Amino acid sequence: MSKCQMHREMALSAPPVLMFDIWIPKCSLFDGSYETEQCTNDGRCFCTERNGKTIAGSETKGRMPQCNSIPDASPGANVIQDNNWIPITH
Repeated sequence: MSKCQMHREMALSAPPVLMFDIWIPKCSLFDGSYETEQCTNDGRCFCTERNGKTIAGSETKGRMPQCNSIPDASPGANVIQDNNWIPITH
């Protein structure tokens, strides 16, 4: 199971009371990596790298971000290291 698939399973198993502002990741059917465009259940969307790192400056509200217009982040640049929407473990 990939990191994205494990992240998704954890998010889906969170108690319903914790389901506000949660990120249930979309994973590639091909290799299990994180899909480029992601959204939380309250409508905030953002771009991620294949490893799940959020690309800084990509967040939008109520619409999908234009991830293909954001240059790929070089290692350590323009990437938020800790995602704000990692699911709460219980």
